[in-house]
Amino acid sequence: MQYDGTDLYGFQRQKDPAKPTVQSLLEQAGRELLGHPIAVVGAGRTDAGVHAVGQVAHFRTRSPIPVERIAPALNHRLPASVRVVEASEAPAGFHARRDATSRIYCYHVLQHPRQAALLGRFSLWWPQRLDVEAMVAVTARLTGRHRFDGFGSPTRRGATTWRTLYGCQVDVQEIPGGRWVRLCFEADAFLYRMVRRMVGALLRVGEGKLPAERVLDALEHPEDYRAPLAPAVPARGLVLVHVHYGAPPAGLGGCGGILDTLSGLWLEWPRGYPGQPGACS
Repeated sequence: MQYDGTDLYGFQRQKDPAKPTVQSLLEQAGRELLGHPIAVVGAGRTDAGVHAVGQVAHFRTRSPIPVERIAPALNHRLPASVRVVEASEAPAGFHARRDATSRIYCYHVLQHPRQAALLGRFSLWWPQRLDVEAMVAVTARLTGRHRFDGFGSPTRRGATTWRTLYGCQVDVQEIPGGRWVRLCFEADAFLYRMVRRMVGALLRVGEGKLPAERVLDALEHPEDYRAPLAPAVPARGLVLVHVHYGAPPAGLGGCGGILDTLSGLWLEWPRGYPGQPGACS
């Protein structure tokens, strides 16, 4: 599933029906198509303004409509900002969120003197100088199982902050007058705003405003970092790129180029689940 999250209030339905979310739009379209209410469960509860090119969701239906007709029929009832790429029957007991073994998010930064007219909805404009080599040196030491207290918070009070970061990398694509910088992260799960705060910390390292040792110290001594190490960057640059089912990690090498993650052209990358990946993707 793909969506432009700019004008949406995240994936999860809100109490206020006037605030459209991916879940509420899918459930409304599904109710109209199938003739009964459905409950859509997503693999990742993306925040307001966050995009996706590889979201996975499931729902149950009693409808006799052939599964190959569900995706185009849902798209006919959805706004243009939300697209169901494919639909298939899921294995018995499949759960889009609980069965996922890793998720990949990528954050896009446009380092350029001028803002971009077209891709500004999907990237953070950053006119300042960045020492990308310093950022890369930090990412090489972020992987592993850590308490990420300094980078995010659990959605439930008292829940664990332990997460396993399987991979973290910085890619650069030179363009006339500037460059694209992409930061990708693969983990078993993410804390609230964890990716956006890690990106914020890495950008401050790249600016020379945050010592790399502070970032590493936040992992070694999480009890000293109850407050975020750095502010979260805006949601518009963040994309849920891939949800993996099967033995982790999926590997960040499958993410393609920087523009691939913005356009979703590489979605044929297998999700690692033997058989169907879920009812809706």
